[in-house]
Amino acid sequence: NDTDQLFHDACQIQITTKRLDRLAKDFQIESSKANSEAEIIESLKRQNKQLQESIRQMDHDYTELNKDHTTLAAELISAKMDIARIHDENEHLRQQTHDLKKKLETLPGEVEARIKEEMEILYTKNAALVERNSALEDQLAYMENMIIEIKVKYAESENEREGLRQRLTDLKCLMEK
Repeated sequence: NDTDQLFHDACQIQITTKRLDRLAKDFQIESSKANSEAEIIESLKRQNKQLQESIRQMDHDYTELNKDHTTLAAELISAKMDIARIHDENEHLRQQTHDLKKKLETLPGEVEARIKEEMEILYTKNAALVERNSALEDQLAYMENMIIEIKVKYAESENEREGLRQRLTDLKCLMEK
C-alpha cells in the first residue's frame, strides 16, 4: 500500500515544462560532469600507469647507468694507475738516459786516459824488451866469437895433431930402419 500511495503522490506532483527543461538541463550538466570526471579519472589512471612504466624504465636505465658508471670508474682508476706506472717508468728511463749521456760525455776522456796508461805500460815493456834483446844480441855475438875461436883452436889443434901424427909416423919409420 505504501507503494500505491507513493505512486499516487508522484502522479499528483505537477512539474511545469520550464521546470522539467531546467531539471533535464541540470541532469545533463551533472551527467556531463560525472562523465567528464570519469574520463579525467580514467585519463589520470592511464597517465599514472604510463608514469609507473616510465619510472620502471628509468629505474632500469638508472641501474644500467650505475653499472656503466661503476665499470667506467674502475676503468678510470685502472687507467690512472697505468698512467702513474708509465710516468714512473718514463722518469726511470729519463734518469737512465741522463746517466748514459753523462757517461758518454766522460767516456772519451776515460778512454784516452786508459789508452795513455796502457801505452805507457807498453812503452815500458817495449823498452825492457829492447834492452833484453840488446843484451841477448851481445851475448849471441860473444858466443859466436867464442865458437869461431874454438873452431880456430880446434883446427889448429887438428893441424898440430896431424903434424904430431905425421912426425910420429916419420919417427916410427926412422926407428924401423
